[in-house]
Amino acid sequence: MALNPILDSNLNPLLYPSETVIFNSKETFSTIEFINGIIFQRAIGITYLTNARVIFIHNDSELREHNYALHHNLITDEHLTFIGEILVFQGNISPYANFMPSSGKFKIELSARGSQDFKRQTENFIRQIRMVHNVPVMQSAGQTRNAFVDPQDPDLMIVVDQPLDDNPN
Repeated sequence: MALNPILDSNLNPLLYPSETVIFNSKETFSTIEFINGIIFQRAIGITYLTNARVIFIHNDSELREHNYALHHNLITDEHLTFIGEILVFQGNISPYANFMPSSGKFKIELSARGSQDFKRQTENFIRQIRMVHNVPVMQSAGQTRNAFVDPQDPDLMIVVDQPLDDNPN
């Protein structure tokens, strides 16, 4: 996790090379509690799901320093569950370098509109990252698609299309 991700002039998160926004949801709520006792109280904002991170940007400009980016590979013990019409995404977070005060817990609440897509995509990215070996995650005619996280930069998930070798010998 990193606090205060860089924003562009339109107050959208600045993306890294090869990072793509898959989904965004306005009027989501977030809470973070760090092990060292610092708590970011429940606040409203926009949640972005990219192929590398979950990014939360507060609506209130005075809370901008509490914006954060959760790297998919630094999320553990996550749960994506519906409580009524609300999707609750919560789990543990680990620090990325020194970009946050300590490890802790996060909670993001999304309204029903689009939350099924968010749940499916998030589970998919986290599952791909946790694969022990670089194995095919999707197959199409004549190609296989492999995904892995750059170990030097956990912000990046690299997706590689490779032709299938019909004759391996």
